[in-house]
Amino acid sequence: MRDLKNNKSIQLTNAGFTLIEVLIAITVLSMLMATMYTIVSNSTDTKDKIIAEDKDSLQLITALDRMEQDFSQIYSPLYHSAKYVKKSSDQYEFQSNIDEDGNPKIVSPLDSFEASERFPSISTSADIVPALQNESKSEIIFMTTANRRILKDSKQSRFGWVKYSLRSSTRDDDFKRDGGDYELVRSIETENIYNKEFDWKNIKEYPLLRDIKSFQFLFWNAKTEKFVDKLELLSADQETPRLIRVKLVWINSDNNEIEVVRTFRPLAPYFDTEKDEKEKEAAKAGNQQTDPSNPLINNEEEQ
Repeated sequence: MRDLKNNKSIQLTNAGFTLIEVLIAITVLSMLMATMYTIVSNSTDTKDKIIAEDKDSLQLITALDRMEQDFSQIYSPLYHSAKYVKKSSDQYEFQSNIDEDGNPKIVSPLDSFEASERFPSISTSADIVPALQNESKSEIIFMTTANRRILKDSKQSRFGWVKYSLRSSTRDDDFKRDGGDYELVRSIETENIYNKEFDWKNIKEYPLLRDIKSFQFLFWNAKTEKFVDKLELLSADQETPRLIRVKLVWINSDNNEIEVVRTFRPLAPYFDTEKDEKEKEAAKAGNQQTDPSNPLINNEEEQ
């Protein structure tokens, strides 16, 4: 065995790190810790900023998605059947009722319909037609089938009246963004939808999108192939709009103006209901002229 005590390469000594070496090590470690802290702090700030921006953008996306669901499921029987117009007595589809004089009694069951503000007309298929109102550029009222019941067995269906409108911002001045003086609100009525006594003032408004600078609805005019800002300017399709465009300027969390244009299309297929109704009436008229059981023809032959 080698004598370790006589080995000069292995000798015990009391010497250690010098003060300068310790100070250098502490300085390097401090610089590393400061660098790591800066990286972690910047990452946290960036994460918080991105989350805040995502929440801000999510409000815009949610509002547009909500409008898409409502507009895509606009309800109106005029999308698939024509509006009923009272005709002269010789054009009625009569029933086999005989009056006191033995003549056929001309009866149209659709004539018994009583128009109201919410349901101003009826279709030839005997479906009442809900009103579609657009009193201003930033307001629209219509019936949709996009409603979903929240409570089981509640007195609700898929039908509901929806109103979109613009109002002044309800934010405190400390939180109000520059230029975002308005907010888009949505009101919905899902109970007693056929009630004639109806006032939107009694329906609660829910803010859908805040910090809006400008907002308007536009409607496609198929004749001029341009969008107009009021339904009454349409040459046709006033009660059955085919395209609805939303144009707005929104203020984000950085006080930047974001211009948004989104076009919505009702899912109802296109039918030329007036043409279909004329063909139907022509077919009925032809059948009545050739039908020997038609009492009007029999009376004419007897005369």
